[in-house]
Amino acid sequence: MLKRCLLIAFILLTLMSGITLAQEGEPSDGLSAEERGYLNRLAQAADRFENYTSYSNESQVIDNELTQLIIADQTVETQETRSLEAISTVTRGENPYGNALVNAYIDQYDNGAYSGYAITGELRYVDATLYINISYDPTYAELSAELPVLPQGWIAIADVDTFIAENPHLAVLDLDGFVEQFVPSDEGVSRLHLASDLSGFASAVTLEQSEIDGTPVDVITMFFGWSGLSEILEMEDPDFDIESNIAQLFAAQLEESEDLFSLLVALSPEDDVVGIATGYRVDLVDVEMNTISPDVAPGTLFNLVLDNFEVNNISAIGEIFPAVEIPQTSG
Repeated sequence: MLKRCLLIAFILLTLMSGITLAQEGEPSDGLSAEERGYLNRLAQAADRFENYTSYSNESQVIDNELTQLIIADQTVETQETRSLEAISTVTRGENPYGNALVNAYIDQYDNGAYSGYAITGELRYVDATLYINISYDPTYAELSAELPVLPQGWIAIADVDTFIAENPHLAVLDLDGFVEQFVPSDEGVSRLHLASDLSGFASAVTLEQSEIDGTPVDVITMFFGWSGLSEILEMEDPDFDIESNIAQLFAAQLEESEDLFSLLVALSPEDDVVGIATGYRVDLVDVEMNTISPDVAPGTLFNLVLDNFEVNNISAIGEIFPAVEIPQTSG
């Protein structure tokens, strides 16, 4: 669900949507035996999560991007905030099925001029097919003079990537993330298991006690800094060059950060995964664009702020949910 521009995309998008370790990498130096014990517990919980037969997931994602381009005495500023709320039920097995009720919101500012819209609807996964039925929320639609046309009624989506390429304004729905709850990704590994595999590159790991709806939970948190992320990329991405201008730019501004990205996993007293949260904040300040592209006039500066927070509350583990009907599609 990461929809990024320019400089940050190759880091966080790679981390959250597709690295498969050919073999487990060497862990970073500095983790204590206690921290490694937390990682072992997390790995066992990820295995347990893979074997859930069913669960309910109440999730929320908030994604904010602010950019500034400073040319001479002129500043061009844009900001976009994307949020997604979803309540879904997931049944796995030989014939997985489930649905989600979703509400998505987009708010955009272009040099102070506002536009925005909201999308509401339902997603279904049944008989190995994704179906969606969505519409604009009229209280948001009236704020935008022109909005992209939405599909009418229920439609079946054969290929999510192709569909989003043709309808980029619907990327906020995170259709890939919904489908991945029922079937493995192309790499055959869930996002939680992926994070567990990469845990050896964490800069720190903590354990705290908390509560979810009155039930005590242990919260294991992994923190990743620029050092760990760059190690992962060097090992897994043949196109990543630590000596490139972009990599050096990130290193100059982010190398001191030990908590560029964080993953929190809440475990019940039985070590069931009952909560997953991720978050990051990136600030790039006064980047000389000429160092990235010689075609840009010297003195042109670029500022970027990225904020992202995602939380998933997992409940009703192992419960039997009603079968999901194949909807009548339009056309």
